[in-house]
Amino acid sequence: MTDVLGLLGLRSRLFCRTEFVRPWVMPMPASELTHFHIVERGRAWLQLDAEKSLLPLSAGDLVVVTGHQAYSLLDPRRHRNPRVFEMPQGDASGRCAFLRAGPGAPTSGLICGAFLFTHADHPLLAMLPKFMPLRGGKPGRETLLQSIVESLIAEVSAMREGSETVISRLMDVLFIQVLRTWLSEQPHRPSWLLALNDSRIGPTLASIHGHPAQIWTVEQLAAKVGLSRSRFSVLFSRVVGESPQPCDTWSTAL
Repeated sequence: MTDVLGLLGLRSRLFCRTEFVRPWVMPMPASELTHFHIVERGRAWLQLDAEKSLLPLSAGDLVVVTGHQAYSLLDPRRHRNPRVFEMPQGDASGRCAFLRAGPGAPTSGLICGAFLFTHADHPLLAMLPKFMPLRGGKPGRETLLQSIVESLIAEVSAMREGSETVISRLMDVLFIQVLRTWLSEQPHRPSWLLALNDSRIGPTLASIHGHPAQIWTVEQLAAKVGLSRSRFSVLFSRVVGESPQPCDTWSTAL
């Protein structure tokens, strides 16, 4: 896990704390950034541009949206002409901006930030789901992750001396905890987590995970990394700890 995080080259950036007066919508264009949004108050909906379904979010909820996909955050009360709020570009210093959209008393408040990775082509990032919601106050939710979310809300709200440094550190730990939560739900975790750092097997696992409906042959996977079937099988077994056959089992398990 430590090796994987080191190779990702995690760099966190905080965009802003926002307060919305309904009706509102905040479109997010596709970018290389992995975004996160914490609902500080009220409610919101998340909708990926490529999908019709809506994800409801309530106060205390956290959602992480992985890179290279466009999406929107919406007022739960749909309106024909909502106020369109454009997210500003992130400040490289990590400075937090406070922004309000619309006059009157706010109905929703969010803390929005992003993660930037030095090695954005790492196989782990390709394996992450499109979005990862984590519900506030849900029974069984990891206590440390809950406390990080609450601490981040408190720091962004107060913005005392040194808050920018504290916020940056909390964001780093936030991503690690989100990643831990996701990894804990994956089968074959001890073997394939180690394999992610291999320059040939890592992309192979990313391909299997990225196309779960496809039944892969060993020949196809070997060809993707420029190896013969026999050499690929030996390398896969040594790194992962089990044979690459049957690869359809991996496609459904990962």
